[in-house]
Amino acid sequence: MTKRVMPNLSVRELRVGALIWGALTWSAVGFAVFQLFRGEGQHHWWALLAVAVPTLRVAILSDYRQLIRTRFAEWWACCQTFHTRSGPIPWQGTFTFVVLPFAFLFLMNSKVQVGDNAPVFLAASSLVREGNLECSEFVEIAEWSNLGNQQALNVGLRHTSRGIYSNYPVGPLQVAIPVAMVSRLVGADLDRIKVHERLQKFSAACLSAVCLGLFFLVAVCLAPPESAWVATLLLALGSAMYSTIAVGIWQHGGIIFWSLVFVLTEYRQSQSSSWKWTLLQGVALGSMIPWRPSSLLVAGSLGLWTLCRKPKQAVLVALVAALAFLPWGMFYWTCYENLLGPTHTQSEQGNWHWTSIDGFLGVLISPGRGFIVYQPWIVLVGLWLLPAVRASHSAVPLSMNRQSILPFCALAVILNFTLVGAWCMWWGGWCYGSRLNSEVLPLAALLCLRPITYLWVSLHGRKLIIGLLFFAFLIHASCVYCGADRWDGVPNDIDHHPERLWRWDDPPFLYPLLKNISGRGAA
Repeated sequence: MTKRVMPNLSVRELRVGALIWGALTWSAVGFAVFQLFRGEGQHHWWALLAVAVPTLRVAILSDYRQLIRTRFAEWWACCQTFHTRSGPIPWQGTFTFVVLPFAFLFLMNSKVQVGDNAPVFLAASSLVREGNLECSEFVEIAEWSNLGNQQALNVGLRHTSRGIYSNYPVGPLQVAIPVAMVSRLVGADLDRIKVHERLQKFSAACLSAVCLGLFFLVAVCLAPPESAWVATLLLALGSAMYSTIAVGIWQHGGIIFWSLVFVLTEYRQSQSSSWKWTLLQGVALGSMIPWRPSSLLVAGSLGLWTLCRKPKQAVLVALVAALAFLPWGMFYWTCYENLLGPTHTQSEQGNWHWTSIDGFLGVLISPGRGFIVYQPWIVLVGLWLLPAVRASHSAVPLSMNRQSILPFCALAVILNFTLVGAWCMWWGGWCYGSRLNSEVLPLAALLCLRPITYLWVSLHGRKLIIGLLFFAFLIHASCVYCGADRWDGVPNDIDHHPERLWRWDDPPFLYPLLKNISGRGAA
């Protein structure tokens, strides 16, 4: 029996096939993004639709698989070249290896926890529809009865001399306004609660993925791409980035975004000095302050890093930062009569307990909120005590001492822990894990880069890192997939019974398991 041979396709037929696949891909991606901005349906269905056609194409066409392998190899080589300071920023590789996969991962779960950002998104919706940030129109809508009424408002809103405004910092408007604008253009119903929740989840997932991309780029400046990607994976799957910021409580994400922009810009400026980089650094510092007052500690630490290395440039950065914050400060002053915005009352003297050790220990080792408990990979920092780790360095000599950022990262982390530990509600209310410390997570992860590089070259070292990743992932997956954050209200409100934060026999990450064993109800 003669074997049948398929005729070779012509160049024209190949081009037509590529055009058809391309049209199908962009149609699917476009429709998925359209629905995400409309706030319709479940996020995971649109995320799956966006990747369905490219995945099918890879599965069917061997030539396309080979093309993808070649492109991936080229983009990874660009990351390695960037590490040696001899190439441009590898945006394509970062998007492919970090931003896209983690955005997909974050959208694939149904966990939505909007929290403090809810009133900010109300303000963004009001701005794109009525041209102001005043939210009284939502109080009049029956579906928003949870906001209260004109006489008694929900804790997320407050009366001011100009009307009803958000009771939380308005920095997230930097993301919420563009999202609300696009959503309005595509016909989203901004009067619906569900639409707001879905748009905030979408915003949180995208912001978190972009932050991870920036972290990867900064990490590549300090360590080989392999170590940088491992550190990014630890941050993405084993930290509050996964269980807090990416699910909807994303007001900490803006501080992370702008701090990483600042550091990456500084490293890029060492290759091509330009006033534009200095301008961007000032904008980054000024733009992070409206997100949360605690961002002043991060901004101050990064500014001190620049001051110690380039005093003249630091002065210019500070001036630009002041100008960047000026519009936000003017809004805060006119609306709330305070430059710190609506949260200035939280900084009153009676809210601080500097002599109590409970908060300082709690932010570190409490089973309810301890940073070390919920980010166990942070113990890798301790390997800096080993002479072999301190002596290890990249095989490529760097003309600029990029490692000089690390002491200032440590300073920002220590200051953040101290501030949160001294606050009267150091556990951060109803949340999961070390939420209030999440804005310094990437800076803490940068401290782990050299230990990771040192360990990753050996089999036992890789096993240790993978074990820490697996353990950390389980802790945060308990919240994302099993609702472990409901622990805050069962059996007692955590804000009225903070002693529960110290119970190792009933930690939040075991709540789903213990609930089934003991039969406790959900909050």
